[in-house]
Amino acid sequence: MSDRVRGVSNADESNRDVIDQGFEVLDGAVDWFHDKVLRPIALIGRTIAYGLVFLTLAVAVTVLIVILLVRICDAYLFAAHPWITDLVIGAILWVIGLWVWRRRRPTLR
Repeated sequence: MSDRVRGVSNADESNRDVIDQGFEVLDGAVDWFHDKVLRPIALIGRTIAYGLVFLTLAVAVTVLIVILLVRICDAYLFAAHPWITDLVIGAILWVIGLWVWRRRRPTLR
């Protein structure tokens, strides 16, 4: 009798149960899609974005350090002979390049 007073019948309750089950299935499917598809895509995108930012900053800092080194050498160390600056900076960069070249690994084919 209390069901009739509130205006809810047994048919409406079973209908709500079916709708709730449908929403639970849909919610489970959306959660699965998010965990298996969207999260890895977002992680890859975030990794690429942070990698590009890091690479850009690394290149900028490297260029600034080389410019600073050249200016210090030109102004204070070898003011009368600017070609010595080019020789010293070239030798330093050549040694770094030689070290990187020797540390490379052959590709496996």
